[in-house]
Amino acid sequence: MSIQHFQTKLGITKYSIVTNSNDSVTLRLMTEHDLAMLYEWLNRSHIVEWWGGEEARPTLADVQEQYLPSVLAQESVTPYIAMLNGEPIGYAQSYVAL
Repeated sequence: MSIQHFQTKLGITKYSIVTNSNDSVTLRLMTEHDLAMLYEWLNRSHIVEWWGGEEARPTLADVQEQYLPSVLAQESVTPYIAMLNGEPIGYAQSYVAL
């Protein structure tokens, strides 16, 4: 099935995904230095709208409190930064489901 099939099924119409055979998508471990970037991402209007509106907009301290323990391997969640051709494009995480 195509990406467009899933976008249509999920009702995603605002954003499109463009890829070609030369694209390289990778995950790298998130570091403490990524927290400011994650804060900026989480404060983008379309993300704020998705995650609960203005009243849920996180501060940098909120992001540090929520994500730093994972970055420092103090939790069972492993955080990653998704990269497209070496440029950060998103956040991902893995964990062991019990």
